[in-house]
Amino acid sequence: MKERLFLCCFLLFAGPSFGQSIFNDTLSKQLDSILGDDQKYREELESVENRDGTESQAYISIMKKMSTQDSINEIKVSGILDKYGWPGTDIVGENGNSALWFVIQHSDLHMMAKYLPMMKEALKNKKLEASRFALLEDRMALWQGRKQIYGSQLSWNMKTKETFILPLDDPDNVDKRRASAGLPPLADYMASMNTKWDLEQYKKQLPALEAYTWSIPYYDPTLCDDVGDIAFDERYDNGAFKTPDTFKVFVKPRYKGGKPAISAFFKEGYINNNAGDANGYVTVHLFVNNQGKPGKFRLETMDFQYQPVKFDRSVSFQILRLIWEMKGWEPLVYKDKSFGYYCYLNFKIINGQISCITP
Repeated sequence: MKERLFLCCFLLFAGPSFGQSIFNDTLSKQLDSILGDDQKYREELESVENRDGTESQAYISIMKKMSTQDSINEIKVSGILDKYGWPGTDIVGENGNSALWFVIQHSDLHMMAKYLPMMKEALKNKKLEASRFALLEDRMALWQGRKQIYGSQLSWNMKTKETFILPLDDPDNVDKRRASAGLPPLADYMASMNTKWDLEQYKKQLPALEAYTWSIPYYDPTLCDDVGDIAFDERYDNGAFKTPDTFKVFVKPRYKGGKPAISAFFKEGYINNNAGDANGYVTVHLFVNNQGKPGKFRLETMDFQYQPVKFDRSVSFQILRLIWEMKGWEPLVYKDKSFGYYCYLNFKIINGQISCITP
């Protein structure tokens, strides 16, 4: 099995433990099935990409099927982890252990953060391989606005047709870190992708890579006709996102489970990455259409005097990413008709931590 890596508060109680190492055949078979479901579309996707390209209908169709299957797998794996904790290979076998990791690695930032403490404990108890935990750390770092540690996460330049490494911290010493995690030298890893690793050239390109990776759609009121208007921007917005029957004045956010559900989502998913000097407000503006689909996300950051300020990226980008992942948005219903609306969520940040969410 080959995983292709491209870019296109916590759960403190892990549930009952297994105690004695007794192989669980039923759970092992369930995870074997989940692993097959996780891999089947990815294996098909690579073949279709090579044959038809990433803009073909065949490729897009498989991507949709894969996304749906991933969501199903996430529900199944969450149920297993919440009940049993992280079982080792002695409990569920090699494939079962692989299934848990693959599903989390292919999930969103919220799920990764939720089970991170459990995975750290599994790593400590040798129930999870260091190399797999390293790949999870890298992906989480990028989605939190931080540079990756081991250089495992790659992207693809559509113009030059080249594979490249997404922003990497301290490139000079990356191979030492890779060796400590049981990963091969970066040059060997890139060679397996038919790409040459040039350290000095990479360091020169790093500022441009950072700008590309963390391009943030900041809110610009000068581009709006009135309060609640967000001008379409092809760099960030999905052209297929439609807003018929939508109020452009502020409407209090509608979310399944209300304010408690929103607070719980960020308690589980947000991690303060030692951004101790980050203080002020992060506001995310967005639309929810009459089908309950969110879009047109814009970020605004201010200090406590309400003056514009740029936050530590691990705060602002992480919040933006998590809001983009939220799945419980609901339309406004009035007289049996659904309407879309403009809304925002405001986060008060003290020493890099979310202290409260309004409205």
